[in-house]
Amino acid sequence: MLHRKAARLTQGHQQQTEDAVSDTYLRAWKKWNILQDLGDERRVGWIVITLTNVIREQWRKQLRQPTPEPLSDDRAASDPLDGRACVSEQAAMRIAYARVLEACGRVLDGSHYEVLMMRLLGFEHKEIAAMRATIPSTVRSQVAHALKTLREDPEVTDVLAQLREGGPW
Repeated sequence: MLHRKAARLTQGHQQQTEDAVSDTYLRAWKKWNILQDLGDERRVGWIVITLTNVIREQWRKQLRQPTPEPLSDDRAASDPLDGRACVSEQAAMRIAYARVLEACGRVLDGSHYEVLMMRLLGFEHKEIAAMRATIPSTVRSQVAHALKTLREDPEVTDVLAQLREGGPW
């Protein structure tokens, strides 16, 4: 289940998925004294939230890395390989996706961020409520509030519009 959720967040990038899952399991192992006292649903919630944090850290690291520059126009005109091919469309989509999720972490408080990430990972409101020891209507309210907050952020709105135009949305 964790591997499927990680693959969904990394858009199927195999190496990032495997790194995120192994790092999540390592963190869970280090915190086992805390996790063993939690019920099964709360433990799964902790692990899923940790997975989203691990992936968010990966994206932040990826965003800090310089993007390859395209070749100059004169080189691109004489070379059959287009200079813009240095950055594939898939890489550009991942960067845009990472910017949206980084903005989620920036503009949303902890509980709204966690609930939205769990929802994006495919968990139902009832499942999230059980993991967080709350009721489904609270989860629905938190998801709605998180989405409203994101829609009001101009930086996120621009990136979401770009993703909608050319992405898998």
